[in-house]
Order: sequence, then C-alpha cells, then structure tokens
Amino acid sequence: RFLIATFLAGFGGSVFGLLYNLYLLSLGQREDFIGLVASATTLTTALSGPLVVLLIPRLGFRRILILGFGFQVIASTGQALSTAPVAILAFAAVWGLSAGFYWAPLPPFLAENSSPGERNHLFAINLAVQLVAGILGNLVGGQLPALLGTWNLELGTLNTYRITLLLAT
Repeated sequence: RFLIATFLAGFGGSVFGLLYNLYLLSLGQREDFIGLVASATTLTTALSGPLVVLLIPRLGFRRILILGFGFQVIASTGQALSTAPVAILAFAAVWGLSAGFYWAPLPPFLAENSSPGERNHLFAINLAVQLVAGILGNLVGGQLPALLGTWNLELGTLNTYRITLLLAT
C-alpha cells in the first residue's frame, strides 16, 4: 500500500511540478513571484523537520506519512484553485509542509517495516517507484493539456492548466 501511495503521490506531484509554473504565468504572475512560491515551498519543507521530530513520538512514522499525503492533496487543490498571491503562497507553504512530512520519516519508516535482509531491496524499490512515477507523470503532464484542448471544450489555457492540476491532485 505504501508503494502504491508513493507512486500516486509521485505521479501527481510530477504532473503538478511540470505545469504549475505555466499555470502561474497564465494567471499573469511574473518570474519573481514564481521564484518566491518555490522558495516558500522549500523553506517550509526545511522548517517542518523539527516539527516532524517532535511529532514522531506522539504519532509515529505511519501517521506522519499519511498526514503528509493529506497535506499534499490540500496544498495541490488549493494551489490549483487559487488566484490570489497570498493564497498561492499559503498553499505553497502547505505543500512544503507535506514534503517535510514525507521525506523526514520515510527512511525510519521503511527501516521499521522491513527486516535487515529486505531493507536494501525495499529502499531500492521505493526509489524506483518514485523515479518511474516521476517519468510517467512528466509524460502525462506534458500531454494532458493538449489532449484537453482537442475536446473542443473552449476552456482556454488557464482552465486547461487548472483542470490538469486538479486531475494530478
């Protein structure tokens, strides 16, 4: 189940990552704001580490990972539907929180749920799942807006990106 969740989150995250900056440009945002959004995400990921360390004894690795996936869905949905810069930045911070809630507890969770003989294989398979999900997400993310455009729905660029981002979520 964890590897399936990893695949789905990685696939959706790749589609999202590929198109989100184009979405922001279609909203009329400039490169400096896009850089601010990316920085807010990265900074929040870094700052979430101490919070994760404090929560591990209370919640455990599994619950923190589930929270991380939940935060990713909230952040992605909010980012895809937001047009106000403050909301975009807030949801970028939630996305960063989701990344911290995934990356910090991941290695100990995998180690805790495998025998010493399985660990090398589990870590390798997890990485392979992440890479395959990313490749497929990039391929689908690059094609989906054009595919939506062929359906003659007259959505316009902004709504085509928004629908693709929501599908990725």
